[in-house]
Amino acid sequence: GVERGKVHALMFSGTACVPCAKAVPLLTELQRKYPAVVFVVVYAGEEPKAVRESAAKFGDKLGVRVAAAPAAAFDDWC
Repeated sequence: GVERGKVHALMFSGTACVPCAKAVPLLTELQRKYPAVVFVVVYAGEEPKAVRESAAKFGDKLGVRVAAAPAAAFDDWC
């Protein structure tokens, strides 16, 4: 979840986005370098199951938080 009082850096991604997947190790490195910042990869338009499966591919090399934002979450946007 969101931690009040902390800076959050978000990267919006998709499970099929190869360049995005290549950026995750860099974000993990940044998370280690800047522990006061919360780095989150937000999978926009993706269901939680797909996000869990995608995140699992990184194994213990995933050092950032991940979040699913299913397509339905955007239904009420303009």
